[in-house]
Amino acid sequence: EIKWASGIGVLDAQARTWLLPYQPAGSPCLCSDQKRDDLGHFIDPGQSIDVYAVLPAPSGNPATTTVVTPVGPPMLDVPISDEAPAGDFPDPDAEPVTPLTRRLILPSESLDKSEETADDGKDLQINLSSDVLFAVDKATLTPRAKSVIARTAELIDASPATEVTVAGHADSTGNDTINDPLSLRRAQAVQRALSAQLSRDGVDFQAKGYGSHRPLYANDSDEGRRRNRRVTVTFP
Repeated sequence: EIKWASGIGVLDAQARTWLLPYQPAGSPCLCSDQKRDDLGHFIDPGQSIDVYAVLPAPSGNPATTTVVTPVGPPMLDVPISDEAPAGDFPDPDAEPVTPLTRRLILPSESLDKSEETADDGKDLQINLSSDVLFAVDKATLTPRAKSVIARTAELIDASPATEVTVAGHADSTGNDTINDPLSLRRAQAVQRALSAQLSRDGVDFQAKGYGSHRPLYANDSDEGRRRNRRVTVTFP
């Protein structure tokens, strides 16, 4: 049985995480006890409900934060106060509790759709569009790929990376007999080009081909399939 209020979250921008309500042993959260079935999926227009959740404060003592709930859009710039709210709320120090966090991964696609980057605070993941890098069913880099590879190489040069993973991916069209070896050859082509562009030594590469087995998006649309056709470069 899941409590609705367990889905209340607060943005910790400095730590790049979502903070969720504390979890005591044997209970979903330190939060209101409404169940999902009690509330349905939406609050009617003009109506309101009162709920609470007890969770850690964001890092850096910010004056405001973003609050997310399961039944509405994110609430921006919510003030943070040291004043105790009215009401009888559970004390997180009264029993052992586990703080729950979720790491933020924020993908951002370039305007020319040649690459999409995602930073989880630890690793940088760059999804290079196979439609830009290669001709259909080919593993030879196109002339346009040169500038895309050069931008990625600059980021690797500027990082502390000593190991870089290059992984080829396909959409769901075709079959594994075609997609798996093609995705590997494409990863190897990007690996060779990146290695040649780097201005420093001490970086090892590992190339892999996953075919269509690790999609980032649903393959039920042209846009989803386009974004799944990619070579992913990952490094710290």
